[in-house]
Amino acid sequence: MPLEESKDEFIFVGSLHGLPGSHIVFPAAPGIVEEWDLLLSVIIESIVQNRLNAAQDIEQDLETPLNYSALATQTEGYSATDLQDLVGRAIHQVAIRAAKDVKPSLSAADFTAAQVDFTPSSLRDVKLQKSDVSWSDIGGLHETRKVLRETLEWPTKYGPIFAQSPLRLRSGLLLYGFPGCGKTLLASAVAKECGLNFISVKGPEILNKYIGASEKSVRDLFERASAAKPCILFFDEFDSIAPKSTGVTDRVVNQMLTQMDGAEGLDGVYVLAATSRPDLIDSALLRPGRLDKSLFCGMPDLEERIDAIDLSEVAVATDGFSGADLQALIYNAHLEVVHSSIASTQENQVADRATEEDPIEFTSLGGPTTGRVASKAEKSAIERRLRQIRQASKLITRETTAATSSEKHEITAEHIHRVLKTTRPSVSQEERNRLHQIYRAFVSDRSGDLPVPPNAGGIGNRVSLM
Repeated sequence: MPLEESKDEFIFVGSLHGLPGSHIVFPAAPGIVEEWDLLLSVIIESIVQNRLNAAQDIEQDLETPLNYSALATQTEGYSATDLQDLVGRAIHQVAIRAAKDVKPSLSAADFTAAQVDFTPSSLRDVKLQKSDVSWSDIGGLHETRKVLRETLEWPTKYGPIFAQSPLRLRSGLLLYGFPGCGKTLLASAVAKECGLNFISVKGPEILNKYIGASEKSVRDLFERASAAKPCILFFDEFDSIAPKSTGVTDRVVNQMLTQMDGAEGLDGVYVLAATSRPDLIDSALLRPGRLDKSLFCGMPDLEERIDAIDLSEVAVATDGFSGADLQALIYNAHLEVVHSSIASTQENQVADRATEEDPIEFTSLGGPTTGRVASKAEKSAIERRLRQIRQASKLITRETTAATSSEKHEITAEHIHRVLKTTRPSVSQEERNRLHQIYRAFVSDRSGDLPVPPNAGGIGNRVSLM
């Protein structure tokens, strides 16, 4: 489709660095197509035409013509050299097909194949994390997952809709809740499902004993995220690097505030933080424009436990278990299945050894007709050889039976109930009550109501809000 037609009729928007070939089609709205995207599409079209003119035997596929506007959205952040390399890789895909007696024609599928394992020059020095966790691997937390998708995935996936909004989009989220309730797992799922680059940072690794080194680490992190945008910058154990005023991490907190809500702002960079103690985080980081949305990851209820383990009886018996406890329960049940399988194998081996020690009776046929009697050494050698033959035949029979049988070792409710007798929740009831009070106070503190000072009713008493 020519550029003029795609400009007037449709705009093709996809995940900028997401799954190849996933595009969303919107009717064109005036003033949405940026000048840089138009310029990028013109550059790509020019490079493609030059390559096709140089290769006389290759032409565009007329059935599926190239959409340069779609290619421009998929190559955001690419330099001119990167575009040259990408078009060269697409031409190489055509040459590979031509070697198989296929008519050489350049199509959008060639660019999709060319983008596989292709890293632009701006991202070659940036360490990005990859994850295999998807939304289906997480049981429960449906409301939290919904807000994460609305905040992180929609602005990129539905760019034209959000481009018409003059308001500043939310760019910071805080995940807080009980230990083992899926905060880090949610961040891993976001890395795969939202089609964004992902940089994970463990809180304590930022801190440095040298003056100014910790602040430089924070600046370098945000520079890496800006180079890889659209990108998610995930801070785990956030309370360790941004606590309330302690004198040691004040400069780190100030640097975080400057990066998250400075004059330049965060364009295409989303900050995601996780903690079990939100009350320890500096309140300045929790104001609008920074981590302005807090998402609670609580203990799974009955429906969420059924969604996680798919066994209603076990879900009822695991009240108070976190997501990590449920995973550990299933893992221990899996070990029970492995132990039972190994035990049955060892029993067979013991039976085989007992059979091997039994004497073997044999009769010699043929040989000299004289009344020669075989020696004990000769009889032992014959018995040893016969045992080897019998053992080999048993092994072949066992392998054939294992290959033809469809028996599988599965985790049953019996294994889980057996393990459940010795498994306890990792977070005790007292600890849950204490954390619940902390989270309730954290939510009420963010409502804007000032706390009541102690001893405020006396006359002549000093009163402090601290």
